Amino acid sequence: VPDWNLMELPENVSFREAAMLEPLSVALHAVKRSGVKPGDTAAVIGTGMIGFAAAAWAKALGAETVFVIGRGEAKRAIAEQIPGISYVTEAVGTPQAVSSAVLLARPGGSIVLMGNPSGDLAMEKNVYWRILRKQLNLMGTWNSSYEKDEACDWTEALDALSKKKIPAQALITHCFPSEKLMDGLELMKNHKEPYCKVMVSWE
Repeated sequence: VPDWNLMELPENVSFREAAMLEPLSVALHAVKRSGVKPGDTAAVIGTGMIGFAAAAWAKALGAETVFVIGRGEAKRAIAEQIPGISYVTEAVGTPQAVSSAVLLARPGGSIVLMGNPSGDLAMEKNVYWRILRKQLNLMGTWNSSYEKDEACDWTEALDALSKKKIPAQALITHCFPSEKLMDGLELMKNHKEPYCKVMVSWE
C-alpha cells in the first residue's frame, strides 16, 4: 500500500472505531452536500449503518432535530406527521424511500440521494409534481473525499472520532472472531437479528 494512503491514528481512537472511517466519511460527505446548518431540522431515510451515521453527522454538524425513518408501512404515516424538514438524506435506494424523501422535504428543501439503487427506479407522477411544486433541490452524492495531508472527509471523520463527537462504537452491534466469520455473514444474509455494523476481528 503506498504510504499516501495511510493515516496515523490518535492513541484514543480504537481499531474498531478506525475501521468505521470509510462508511463514516461517506455519510459525512452526503450530509455536507445537503448543506445542513446549526439549528436546522434534518431527516434520514434508512436505518442501516450509513443511515445512522448520516443522522449522527447531522446532529454533530448542529441540526437541532434529526428524524430517522425506517422500513415498513408505518414509514409513510410517520412522514405525513412530520412537517417541513429542511434537509433529507435518502440512504436506502428504493422508489418508496425516494418518494418518502420528497414527501418529507419542506418547500425549497434539499434532498441528497445516497442509497445504492435496488434496481430501476420508477417515479410516480405525483412524486414528480411535488418536486416541481415544492421547488426542491435534488442532488446525488458519491463516496467521500480523501487528500493526503489536507483537510478532507477522512481527516474530519478521524478528528470527530478522536474528539468523541460521533458514537462509532454504538454503531458496531456485532464483532465476531475470525473463526466465526461465517456466523457474521449468515447473520447479515438471513437477518437473524437486528444489526447495524457487523465486524470480524482478525487478532
